[in-house]
Amino acid sequence: MADTAGRNFTQWSEVATQNTNVAATATKAAVSGQIHFITGYSVSAGAAPAAAVSVTITNGATTVERVELPAAAFAPIAVNFSAPIRCDENVAAAITCPAVGGVTRSTVVLRGFTIFA
Repeated sequence: MADTAGRNFTQWSEVATQNTNVAATATKAAVSGQIHFITGYSVSAGAAPAAAVSVTITNGATTVERVELPAAAFAPIAVNFSAPIRCDENVAAAITCPAVGGVTRSTVVLRGFTIFA
């Protein structure tokens, strides 16, 4: 597809699910000459986390968004940004949910698009 300026882009979503007490990380890999834009994310867990945890969205090594999951049952969280978060060129975009305890399943989804230079 192409935008109104004639630049080619692709839409994507990256999903990660963990069924054991380990982190779930969904990553849109860095590609030379490309820029990722994050349009939204979602987080869910199969049960209440054992302790509060911080879910982070990163532009390479830089945290650009953080949401706290309580140590209590919660409804799935879905966020759509009114303006996309622009990542640096040639840098990966990722969302990480730390281990939530026990055998609790967690799922993270990162959505966006990539512009080709």
